[in-house]
Amino acid sequence: MLRTKEGRQGLVTWDSLTSRANGRIKLAYGDVLTTSTSQGATVSEHIFAVPGGSRQVNAFGAYTSGSRHREQSFIVTSDGAERQEVAGRRPLGDKRQIRESDVIENVARNFARQPVKEGSLAMIARAENLRAGTIQKMQAGMQRLEQRAVEGKAKSTLAATFHDGKASRPQPTSENTAAERRDLLQRIKDLGPQVREAMRAAVERVRALREREAEKATASRRRGRRM
Repeated sequence: MLRTKEGRQGLVTWDSLTSRANGRIKLAYGDVLTTSTSQGATVSEHIFAVPGGSRQVNAFGAYTSGSRHREQSFIVTSDGAERQEVAGRRPLGDKRQIRESDVIENVARNFARQPVKEGSLAMIARAENLRAGTIQKMQAGMQRLEQRAVEGKAKSTLAATFHDGKASRPQPTSENTAAERRDLLQRIKDLGPQVREAMRAAVERVRALREREAEKATASRRRGRRM
């Protein structure tokens, strides 16, 4: 009996593990290591297992795991995870069947990826570009303000425009504002009973509809038993 980590058990017969050539049981001890841990180790046979799919593996990890053997190496992956990744890269509505060759191509594509890590010089260059761009934008904005000052104009018309618009709007008196608030609160208070009555009527309609549906279902089951 074999048991998975989820607790499921299954029966594996000894006959299925017996070699037909010499009658020996094809079981042996093995070591399970991560790719980084096994780097530099060499064995006769090697199994490269990626149960979560090859998406997490790039060319560097694939090379390290695929060069540990002297005689033969096996790659074990998740067919479901590979198919899910293939389907995720296809356009919406693509009804093409995902074949075994598509799964193998997806594994090969992941194993061929060689992501380039950003070095310190590249990070400094990117930061310098951001700094230069910020300075240029600020200079362009300030140049327009300075040009207006040279021409004898105000640097910005935003404050004046805002002030004129605010001054031109009639300001309501405090008594009018208080009266409008009292009127609004009274209207809200008057709407309370109407809202409660409407909600009660809606609940009653839903309850009556459910009762009718239940009666129809009961009558249908009774007719089915008679038949």
